[in-house]
Amino acid sequence: MAKPQFIESIRTELRTKHHSYTTEKSYLHWVRSQEAMLIISNLSGKYRIIASLLFGAGLRINEALRLRIKDIDFHNKSIFVFRGKGNKDRCTLLPENLIVFLQAQIEKAKQLHQQDIEEGLGFASMQKNHKTSTPKNIRTVQSQLGHSDVKTTQIYTHVLQQGANGVISPLNKFLA
Repeated sequence: MAKPQFIESIRTELRTKHHSYTTEKSYLHWVRSQEAMLIISNLSGKYRIIASLLFGAGLRINEALRLRIKDIDFHNKSIFVFRGKGNKDRCTLLPENLIVFLQAQIEKAKQLHQQDIEEGLGFASMQKNHKTSTPKNIRTVQSQLGHSDVKTTQIYTHVLQQGANGVISPLNKFLA
């Protein structure tokens, strides 16, 4: 893979002028930072947020894409990375200038989720819309919801006031 010509031209110029290796590293770090900021400034919406997390919080691409709302601590300005590289958990900083953008994105996601529920596409609505469907045993519901403990399933079915009625795939609604 060829090195970027721009970076190499800067490196050559610095070496020609006999600057120290430390100075070269500092200049190249600054140039790369400027390049990153230029790229980020040309992005918008969720793509800008993701690129900003990569650059500003030091997240890897998969870490940024798997980020959950509960992993963001706005009060302490930190991000919890769950099962990052090497399957290890870690905590990193949340850039302060991303807080407003992240909160706006979270609000959009909540609105979309609410809209899905109202249209019968969300989890809670799916449960409520299928009260008359064929009853299944609690173990089937447990398996379909991915619960390891039947007690969790019992709590969910109790909260939904459904007893142990089965979970029917929303896909069935479209194929009927």
